[in-house]
Amino acid sequence: MAQRPVLVYILALIVLELVSFGFFAHRMGFYQDDWSTAEFCLHAADKSLFGMVRAFNDNMVRNGTAWYIRPVNILYYPLLCWGGKLAFWRYQAAIMAQEALIAVFLFLALRLANGGIGLPLLTAGLFLIFPNHGATHHWYSAAVTPAMAFCAAAFWAYAAWLERKRPWLLGGSLALFMLAALSYEAVVPLALFFPFLGFMRDRRLAVPGQGAWAMAAKRFAPFGAAIVMLMLYHQGVQAWGPRSLPRRMAFDPLFILQVLGKGVECNTSAVIDLCRRYLLDARSHFYLGQWAAAILSGGIAAMVFERAHAQQEDRLDWAWPLGALGLLLAANLPYALSADRYMPHVFDVQNRVNMAPSLAGAMLWAWALWESPRLAPRWARSMRMGLVGLVVSGFTIANWHNAWQWSESWRLQREVLDGIKNAGSTLPEGPVVVILDGAPSEVGQVPVFNESHAFDPALKLWLGRQDVIGTIMTPMGPQRIFPGEYPRFLYDFRDARLDKVLAVKS
Repeated sequence: MAQRPVLVYILALIVLELVSFGFFAHRMGFYQDDWSTAEFCLHAADKSLFGMVRAFNDNMVRNGTAWYIRPVNILYYPLLCWGGKLAFWRYQAAIMAQEALIAVFLFLALRLANGGIGLPLLTAGLFLIFPNHGATHHWYSAAVTPAMAFCAAAFWAYAAWLERKRPWLLGGSLALFMLAALSYEAVVPLALFFPFLGFMRDRRLAVPGQGAWAMAAKRFAPFGAAIVMLMLYHQGVQAWGPRSLPRRMAFDPLFILQVLGKGVECNTSAVIDLCRRYLLDARSHFYLGQWAAAILSGGIAAMVFERAHAQQEDRLDWAWPLGALGLLLAANLPYALSADRYMPHVFDVQNRVNMAPSLAGAMLWAWALWESPRLAPRWARSMRMGLVGLVVSGFTIANWHNAWQWSESWRLQREVLDGIKNAGSTLPEGPVVVILDGAPSEVGQVPVFNESHAFDPALKLWLGRQDVIGTIMTPMGPQRIFPGEYPRFLYDFRDARLDKVLAVKS
């Protein structure tokens, strides 16, 4: 019976995932890098899983973008394509399953360390629906999603090791963390979460012994050693392997401060601004039932979290927000130290990099909602449940509007591809160029066909022809240069016409 509430809350997290992202799953497809990844795999001469892995690896090496720096993905992407084919809903199901597992493992890890249910459950729930990394929910090429799944499983294994002291649990946690880092190296700073789990457990149990900092260093040591091994591996790949994804570092104190400040903003005030903007934009396409459903989901979630919070010790703990803030700063360090000078933000598909830092963001939001009202006057404390409902409803509306943008992008992509396919009987055999003109380049923050590297493999897969070359018309001419002897056809999306052309502006 003691496990029954935990199972109920695990089910609640799964339902939250389905409500937040399941309604639009059947309306999603491929985007940007999804197309080239799938084209490498699905057009492999050998259609077995091993054949797709080999084709994916060969093409990446040939293109000078070898994935040896993220070797887990050399298996992960072909595995998705092998199981998914062109049944797009399967890719969405895989993403949703990983997200649900992340939330469940995170909840279980925090529950073991913290001893309660309310704060761990709210943290896991908010992390699940945190809207500042919307691309990860619908774009299977976002490597951070499987990396976070490995990370969350590592957190749970480590928290279980703290309780049971079984060596295989610690070894499993280290192995899972390494798999995460070899999927997406930006999750490495989350290694600080392991000593945080230990610290929370020690505080709960009032464990005597050496100082907190010494114990934290001791607990971090095996993961620090793993990070050193990972860095040596990265250096070896980039020095002696085929030309791989570049990872260069730079030290600019001013830029570091700017990135860290922006990283905090992307998990606090920028989230509020994103929800506000998406709520205003959603008025153009939401119907009354969607507004009602979003409000209802927030109310139900608030009641579930309130019930869970009643089972947690009633005390204020500043270690939680301070640890979360430290984790948030650390999680943004890879971008602060990157020579690419990337600045975090919450809009467009690059917001996928916010997923790892948003773990700390969710911890801060959860603590603020549950714990800080204890500092308020007694009459204000009853507002907590309403605030939780408001936040969950706001996040839900933001996620639904984001999903609508991705589904509209997919609808337009299909319209382009179907239009060319229907008119494609005029395309001759042999190498032939199709130039797309007049199609929308994006829907809100989501790209449609704005780059040839997405349109070309999409056209090959949709037409089932390897001899077709796709490119995009720009004001300066086609994006890609192609041999003059290739027949060229211009597809005007506005008129749905495919015409042969003798020359194009370049």
